[in-house]
Amino acid sequence: MSEKQYKVMVADDEYWVRENLRTIIDWDKYSLLFMEPAVDGKDVLDRMEKDCPDILITDINMPYINGVELMKFIKARYPHVVTIVLSGYSDFEYVRESLLMGAVDYLLKPITQKALINVLAKAVDVISKKQKFAREQESIKGKLLHASSLLMDKELSMFIASDEYTISEEGSYNQLIEMEFDLHGFRLVLLKINNLPPRLKNGKKYKIGYLSYKIKNMIKDIINDKRVIVFNNIYVSNEFVIIADMDKNHLDRMCDDLFGICEQLPGTSINIAISNQYFSIEKIRLAYNEALSAMMSRKYRESNSKIWIDDVKKISVRKLITPEHEKELIFAVQSKNKKQVRKIIFDKIGLKRYDEENWLYIEVKQTVERIANILTNTASDKSNKYSALEILTIENLVGLLDRALEKMDMEEVCSILEQIIDEVFGIVDLYGASESMKDIVRHVIKYIDENYFEELSLTTLSKLFHVESSYLSRVFKKQTGYNLMFYISKRRIEKAVELINQGNLSLTEISQFVGYDDYTYFYRVFKKVKNKSPSEYRDMQLAKKK
Repeated sequence: MSEKQYKVMVADDEYWVRENLRTIIDWDKYSLLFMEPAVDGKDVLDRMEKDCPDILITDINMPYINGVELMKFIKARYPHVVTIVLSGYSDFEYVRESLLMGAVDYLLKPITQKALINVLAKAVDVISKKQKFAREQESIKGKLLHASSLLMDKELSMFIASDEYTISEEGSYNQLIEMEFDLHGFRLVLLKINNLPPRLKNGKKYKIGYLSYKIKNMIKDIINDKRVIVFNNIYVSNEFVIIADMDKNHLDRMCDDLFGICEQLPGTSINIAISNQYFSIEKIRLAYNEALSAMMSRKYRESNSKIWIDDVKKISVRKLITPEHEKELIFAVQSKNKKQVRKIIFDKIGLKRYDEENWLYIEVKQTVERIANILTNTASDKSNKYSALEILTIENLVGLLDRALEKMDMEEVCSILEQIIDEVFGIVDLYGASESMKDIVRHVIKYIDENYFEELSLTTLSKLFHVESSYLSRVFKKQTGYNLMFYISKRRIEKAVELINQGNLSLTEISQFVGYDDYTYFYRVFKKVKNKSPSEYRDMQLAKKK
C-alpha cells in the first residue's frame, strides 16, 4: 500500500471484534501500525491528542458516544484523520449517515481479510492524496509569498537608489502608508552580511532569491513585529534594510539580537548601521544614505559591528596616504621602478598594517582607490602603448578591487593590487614555466570553465592548486595571454551570452547564474567585455531573430 507506516486505531465495545482485528492481517506487512484498540467513543476522544492516529475504524453502535457522533467530533477537531465504519446489516441508516459525514467506506461484520485490506488500501490512498494536496497548496502559497517578497525588494531598492523613482500606489506603498498612519518616528537599519554562503553549490543552482527570502524570514522571526518592513537591496545582494518604528532602546536590543543570524549562517559576520529618526516615509532615501555613511565609518575587519549615525560625529577619519607618499609613488611609477612601487604601497603606506592600526573602512577605501588611480593613470598615458585588451584587463581588476574591499578581504585586495602592478609594468620573463606548471595552468583553466559560477579569485585558486599566487598569475598570463581574473570574467560573460541567446531567463537570473550576485557589477563587466549592456545585447539578438 505505502512505504510510510500509518497508525490505525480501532474502536469497538466488543472485545472479540477488537482482538479479531488485531490478528486478522499482518499489519507490519502493509506498513501499518495497529494501535491499542479503544473500548468506546469516549476512550477514542481521551486518546486522540496523545496517540494521533491516521486511520480510525469505529463501530457504529457503542455506548456513551456512538460512531456517528464520534465522527462528527473527529471531523471538526481532527480533519486529517480518515474514518472507516464497522456495522451490522441492520445499521444501514447509520452507515449512510456516516458516509455523508465523510467516512471513506464501511465494513460489514463479520469482517474478512480481503474486505479489510481493500478498505485500508482506499484509506491510505485518501491520506496520500490529502497530503499531496496540502503540499501543493503550501508550495503555491510559498511561491506567491516569494514572488511578492521579490517585487517588494525591487520596488523599495529602486526607491532608495534614485530620487526620480516613485513607489506605485499598491503593494509596498500600502505597507508604508500603513506604517506612516500611526508613525511615532522610524529609523532605518542597514544590515550587511559578510561571507554569505554561495548561491551555487556542487554545480546545482539554488532558486533565484531563495537565500534572500530565507534571510528576510530569519530577520522577521528575530524582530517578531509585523509593523517592521524588511527588504533586500537588489543592487547590493548582501544588504538588508529594516524600517522600524520603535524607541531607541528597543531598537538597540533588536540590533543586538540580529547578530544571532551568524549562528544560523556559520562563517558570516554582520555589520549594522542605524540612521537618525524621521517622521515621513518620504525620508527613507535620506535615512538609507545616512546609514550607508555610518557603515563606511566602521572598522575594517571581519567581525560583527553596530554603529549609529550619531557615533560618526565622534569619529575622525585619517588621510593615510600622505602627499609625500603620493609624490614618491607617482615618481616610482613614472620611473618604472616596480620594486619601489611595492615598497611604498605595502611598507610605507602600510596596507597590511590595517588591522593593528585600526583602519576604518572609509580609510582603507580612500587609500586603496588613490593607489589604484595613481597606478592606472599610467595605463591611460599616451606615452604608454597599451593594447585594448591590456586596458580592459586593468579596468576589470579595478572593478574587482572594489568588490574585494566591500568583502573586507585585505588578502584579496593586496593580490589584485599586485596584479594591477604587473599589468601596468608588464611581466618580465625571468624564467620559463616548467611542464608541471604548464599542467597546473591547464587544470586551473579546466576548473574555471567548469566552476565559473563559484566565488573565484587568484588567492583561492593558488591555495587550491598549492601554487604561490603571484607565480600562478604570471605563468597563467604567459601561457594564455590573459590575466587570470580577466579570464574568469571573460568566461562568465561568454556563458551569460549563451543564456541570453537561449531566452529562458531574465537578466537578473543570468547574472546570478554566472556568478554575479550584484547585477550592477554584472552590468558593468558585461558592457566592458561586450561593449554593450546586457539589455542592449539581448534586444539586438531579438531583433536578429525577427
